[in-house]
Amino acid sequence: MRVIQGYIFEDTSRQHAEEALSASEQRYRKLFEASLAGVYITKLDGTILDFNDAMMQMLGYDSRAELLQHRSSDFYADPEFRDELIRLLRKEGVVPGKEAVLRRKDGSVLHALGAAVLLADEHTGELYIQGVAIDITERKRAEEALREWNATLEIKVAERTDELRRRARQLQKLTLDMSETEDRERTRMAEILHDDLQQQIAGAKFHVGLMRNRARGDPSVQELGAKIDHMLKDAIEKSRSLSHELSPTVLHHTDFAETLRWLAREIQAKHGLAVHVRAPAAVRTQSDALRGFLYKAAQELLFNIVKHAGVKEAFVRVRPCGGYICLVVSDRGRGFDPQGLRETAGYGLLSIRERIELLGGRMKIKSARGKGSTFLIVVPNGGLAGTGSGTRTKPNGRAKAADEDQGRLRVLLADDHEIVREGLRSLLSDEHDVQIVGEAANGREAVDLASRLKPDVIIMDMSMPVIEGDEATRQIKAYLPQTRVIAISMYDQAEKADAMYRAGAESYILKTAPSEELLAAIRGQGHAEAQ
Repeated sequence: MRVIQGYIFEDTSRQHAEEALSASEQRYRKLFEASLAGVYITKLDGTILDFNDAMMQMLGYDSRAELLQHRSSDFYADPEFRDELIRLLRKEGVVPGKEAVLRRKDGSVLHALGAAVLLADEHTGELYIQGVAIDITERKRAEEALREWNATLEIKVAERTDELRRRARQLQKLTLDMSETEDRERTRMAEILHDDLQQQIAGAKFHVGLMRNRARGDPSVQELGAKIDHMLKDAIEKSRSLSHELSPTVLHHTDFAETLRWLAREIQAKHGLAVHVRAPAAVRTQSDALRGFLYKAAQELLFNIVKHAGVKEAFVRVRPCGGYICLVVSDRGRGFDPQGLRETAGYGLLSIRERIELLGGRMKIKSARGKGSTFLIVVPNGGLAGTGSGTRTKPNGRAKAADEDQGRLRVLLADDHEIVREGLRSLLSDEHDVQIVGEAANGREAVDLASRLKPDVIIMDMSMPVIEGDEATRQIKAYLPQTRVIAISMYDQAEKADAMYRAGAESYILKTAPSEELLAAIRGQGHAEAQ
């Protein structure tokens, strides 16, 4: 109440202010208590001034009186945390979003995310801290579980990756072993055909030749002998062809680039497809199995060109690429949709791609209708056959005639197959101007016997153990240049004939040739032309 000039007035402004302040405090208190987050007010020395129910429940207390017996520093798991908080508040005035580890009444810990502000009492100027905190223990546990799960997952992924790599290496080794086993079995079968069956048939041919020579005056025997001889020749050709398909000898004696050139010649001779090979001077594979697999892959791709492309030429490129070998086979023919590979190219090509992948390599196919096809294979790296049945003549050379005035021709037989030597002995036994002075079962024996016996003629098998026939010939001709060497072989291949001619042989005769050709070569009678 105020008195002005004798009048009494009621002072309502202060009353209104007090009422507004009271209402504000009530609203603040309701907000303070209703907050889901824990709210607290403390002095700088740690004395607790106020807190809400959420804060009390967060710390695990049942009564306010019990909580007020503590100081705020009692609740921090790290005693230095509160000192650091006060230092930051004095410096910045506010600390937002800071994590703390608190200790509950029962001794358990909780993780809290809070913010704090440094305030001063407007009347006394005393500093105090007001803060808010939320319990993030479950979130921290989830984060920790996620970290552990991620770590476990990484370990499991690493273990699985190692396992997959190990299995991939096992598959690669298994694939190579399978290819090697297949090649070894093919080679074994080819060797049986060549070393046993073909040699026995060749020996039988020599005996037939002997029979015909002894019965020159009997037309019926001559006719029968000719038929048998022809049948034996066909048997040898079929056996040789099968042996050749099973395991071409070129796979075991040349680098891979030369193998492809040989394959190109075979494809052209059999199918009329001109294959252009581009390769460095030498491409070396680290294993016979890999070389055999690449050969079969190139062969399959070229056969597909023959069957489907409708062209007369194809292109093959091979080169080393670091630790890999890159093989490209292409054509400019009809092309196809690579998506329909199974229907277009068949199982063989799909099998090749699968085996390439098992070897740790890859195969890419680029093709379109009417635009040709290109096959790219990348995998890790761990002469023209004659058509005759007779003798190849040394280029620009003639067989030196034997001087029969000096008596019988002294002949040395050099062949690793006893049955062939026996057939040659039988064939030559009726030749009165020929004398067999020795027999050798390998190239080293041939060189040694030639040095001791100094024969006029040596019948030398191209494929000999210990020392190959061409090398044995080269050594013999170095100190016996007048001795004539007649090469005999089951292989009708120009590169083998050329190798013997370069070594010094005068003639190259197939074991399937008529015996008359061999006898003429022994006597040096004119050219020994291929029939």
